[in-house]
Amino acid sequence: LVVSDTGSGIPAEIRDRIFEPFFTTKAVGLGAGMGLFITRNVVQSLGGRVEVESTPGVGTTFSIVLESAEPPTEAAALPTQTVEFGLPEKMSPAPARPLRILAIDDEESALVYLRRALAHHRLTTETDPHVALERILEESDEIILCDLMMPDMTGMDLYRELQRRRPQCAERMVFMTAGIFVEHSREFLASVPGRWIEKPFRIADLEQMIESRVRVLETPS
Repeated sequence: LVVSDTGSGIPAEIRDRIFEPFFTTKAVGLGAGMGLFITRNVVQSLGGRVEVESTPGVGTTFSIVLESAEPPTEAAALPTQTVEFGLPEKMSPAPARPLRILAIDDEESALVYLRRALAHHRLTTETDPHVALERILEESDEIILCDLMMPDMTGMDLYRELQRRRPQCAERMVFMTAGIFVEHSREFLASVPGRWIEKPFRIADLEQMIESRVRVLETPS
């Protein structure tokens, strides 16, 4: 897949940084600097690569290279439903009861997907983790879905703040991540096994994780 433009191009001095998380040349509030980082991680997870060629004043070309795959046999085909943010879904029944869920992600597109996919729950969404923290301290959501890597306050920062101020709420957190490529992220996720899922994900897998977490929280210690 090759995408080209006739824009201003990418200056040579920043070309090696464009895939870094949170690196952006856009004005504050107009971009989180995660788009190319997530794209490359998803492509690499599929065994592919992303290439870029750019000439200042002429334009930029991005190429996504993937190995070809054999088409699935008819017997292997599964009924699916299409979603816009995650992976194709296996059909799965709705949970036994709706849950009060708070979803936190600085990417609005991720929250749009969750609002549609988890419409059978009582879902509240928030892009600002600081605002979400105040809500958590005042409300009683049963599950808190939180993106791991966000500018200013990460999901890890929010978790530690809740551990300090309201530890029972920290135990309700389930984390979403677009890639585990930073050492402190790997160490953190290793400390919360069974409580994180990698993007893009199937909503059925997320539902299963949510239900599992609810059972743990409802089991007497």
